Amino acid sequence: MTLNDLKTGMIVKTRDGKYHIIMKDFFDNGDILAGLSGNTRISESWTSLSNYNEDMTYSEIPSLDIVSVYASTAYSANTPTKLLWQRKEYREVTMKEIEEKFGCKVKIVGNEEQHNDGWIPCSERLPENEDDVLCWYEYRIIQGDHEGEMNRECGIGYYNKSFKRWCGEIYYKQDYKVIAWRPLPEPYKEDEEE
Repeated sequence: MTLNDLKTGMIVKTRDGKYHIIMKDFFDNGDILAGLSGNTRISESWTSLSNYNEDMTYSEIPSLDIVSVYASTAYSANTPTKLLWQRKEYREVTMKEIEEKFGCKVKIVGNEEQHNDGWIPCSERLPENEDDVLCWYEYRIIQGDHEGEMNRECGIGYYNKSFKRWCGEIYYKQDYKVIAWRPLPEPYKEDEEE
């Protein structure tokens, strides 16, 4: 979606978390983004869409970048109903596009957390503190049909620097060895109503 796709009545959310309504040809002011907070009159709380770039970023103030666009209905013109578009905070590019931009072959280096889907090999580094992390580890099976065989799985653990060993749920496995780790994901959060 681009700036030209915005229509009167659409609700937009800016990076600062505020909602606005699009109003095209608004009296003498032209195309505007009108504030929807509180009982403020529209004419006192607005900005011109001419301040925006085609990709809906604000020319001078990043907190006013449009990050999502919603439809509204005639019955609730000031309430976002259906999400129409949301800004991606990154751009997907191919290696060829990068090489064309720099005019040479490139090799991606650094930021090991982006490689291997965020897994960090223990041979490269261990966690800095004793916070729980997600561990990919192997251990020896101690009973059943596969007794003595090595198995691999994922679990939660932490590295104890004082004892120089991994602890947590993995500690209770036979002959365990942590191969890689990654920070735990953010906890699930239910959508908050605006």
